Amino acid sequence: MADTLQKLHFGTLNPCNNFRLSLIFFFLLSSLDPVFAKVYRLDSGELEGILTQKSKNWIDVRDDRGYINRYLPYWVGDSPSRGGEFDPSMVQQIADLIVGNRVYLKWVWDGHLRIDRVEVTEPSEKSGMFEGYLLEVGDKWIDVQNHREGRPWRFYLPWLGGYPENGGGYDREMLRFFHDHNPRLPVYFDWVYDLRPRITRILKFEEAKFVPFFAGKEEVTEVLLRSGDKKEQASPGNPFEQASPGNPFEQASPGNPFEQASPGNPFEQASPSNPFENVPLPNGG
Repeated sequence: MADTLQKLHFGTLNPCNNFRLSLIFFFLLSSLDPVFAKVYRLDSGELEGILTQKSKNWIDVRDDRGYINRYLPYWVGDSPSRGGEFDPSMVQQIADLIVGNRVYLKWVWDGHLRIDRVEVTEPSEKSGMFEGYLLEVGDKWIDVQNHREGRPWRFYLPWLGGYPENGGGYDREMLRFFHDHNPRLPVYFDWVYDLRPRITRILKFEEAKFVPFFAGKEEVTEVLLRSGDKKEQASPGNPFEQASPGNPFEQASPGNPFEQASPGNPFEQASPSNPFENVPLPNGG
């Protein structure tokens, strides 16, 4: 009976099967016992990513691989009841950070992920035109990746109106555009860096690629404006360059106006005789 059960569960027992079972058991032990195996762990590192959230004493960063982790300042001193606290200088640096920016982070593991160094990575230009692909759409921002760098950036939507209690808010029409956009197609928009990257207007493909023969650079001819507005044709060129050419003072009638008066001295144009000589003589004379 025992032989039958062994055959049902393990097959016919032979030295080869016993060796396989022993080998499997050995590997299981080696994965659990630190004597047989050693777990390697990174104790420090560097990364770049997007600052997604922050509080007084921590920051959340999404690295360029898409993983989000929370990082804390170093702890200084004893327990809080004995005056211990997070590193005050790093707490101040966290307070100065603006959520949504790209950051460079150097970290250390001591039971927690600690911030060793953090810096904002600003774009090389303060404004420009973006061309790339949509990665994610938030409630007031989008994550996109361009062709050249291959790393994500976060852009915030324009703010319309005044304070929220007065009806102000992020551009909902633009947000719907990005929600409806096909992520397999590129997006084009103008942006400006003001504390963090912000979208100013969305461009069509034709607008982004149009190059006037006289300019030799990209020029916008039509834009999708903010909420509540319809598309309209932008006025091409500089309005001051559309004034009538030439200096208006140069368009006056040529010559000196004093030179255009009738020639000669007006006193020389009087009748050529003495008027007293034309008076009739008295009788007899």
